[in-house]
Formats: sequence, C-alpha cells, structure tokens
Amino acid sequence: MSWSTRPLKPITRHSTDRACGRPSSFGPSQVASRLINMTFGKRLAALHLAVIAAVLIPAGVLILLLMSPSTLGAMAFAVVFGMGNGLLSIVTGTLPLHLFGSAGYGQLQGNMMAARLILSALAPFALALSIARLGIAASLVICAVLGISAVVTLLRILPLVRSNTPTSSSSQKPSGREVLDPLENSL
Repeated sequence: MSWSTRPLKPITRHSTDRACGRPSSFGPSQVASRLINMTFGKRLAALHLAVIAAVLIPAGVLILLLMSPSTLGAMAFAVVFGMGNGLLSIVTGTLPLHLFGSAGYGQLQGNMMAARLILSALAPFALALSIARLGIAASLVICAVLGISAVVTLLRILPLVRSNTPTSSSSQKPSGREVLDPLENSL
C-alpha cells in the first residue's frame, strides 16, 4: 500500500512538502519500528509481528482519512504507516520461513518478491485511477479495507499455526511445511 505522497495535497490542504514534512517521517519511523522490534520483540513470533505490521498500515491510512485536512494528521499517518512498513520489511523474510520452513525458502522468497515488486509497480497507477474515478476519501477507504483484510487473514492463520506447533516435549523440529496442512483439509 505504499504510494506517492502527492495525493495528500488536496486532503491536507497544504503543500505535500509541508503536509508530510517532506516525507521525512517515513524513514525514521521505519527505523524506529525495527529498533523497537530488536529491543523488545526478540521473542515475538513472526506471525505476531506480521499482525502488528498489518494493523499499523491501515491504521495510518485511517488516521489520515479521519484527521484531514490536518498537517498533524498527515504527520501521524507518516509515522504510523512508516512503522508498519518498517516491520513489514522484517516480516517479509521471517514469516515465510516460520510458516513453511527452510526447504525451498529461496525459491519461495523469489516468487513472493516478484509478485510484490509487480504489485508495488502497479499500486501507484491503481491509486491514481481510483482517486480520479472515486475521489481521495473513497480511495483511502478502499486502501484501509484492503489492509484490514490482511489483518483478518493473518488472524485466521494464527490458530492454525498454534494448533500445529509441536509441544516442548517433542524432540523433532518441524520443517514448517506441516504447519499449514490443516488448510488443505479445511477447505
């Protein structure tokens, strides 16, 4: 859901540079979220971190939507969205390893990154088209709903992973592939 800050100009009624502090809040927020994770989240499971990242991204969009037109709202959006985006970069590498194990990890990462890069390239065009056809507010609502659907999906995966995690008495470490086997049986 990352996009250019140009569409923020009409919603904040300020120049984009002023509304987003020359988008300088994104980078420090990304770094801050990674530092917070390194300091306090060492024992946090990859799936839990993914849920936190997934919550922060639509939360940032909702902040922007609800606080506009406001420079403070635009800055809060940049901080919250940036923190979610920073955690997302960690989760992109750790979650597939946690869910599927190390066998075939490189190929899986390559396939996922290819899809992510294609979608990242298409996202600005899709957002611009949505803004042109539906308006900024409706487009931001759509972005928030898509983000919330990611949260719901991760929350639905959480019990599946918990129910298939081996007990501490088990001496074998799972490859990770069996973690999602219940999906095949439940569909």
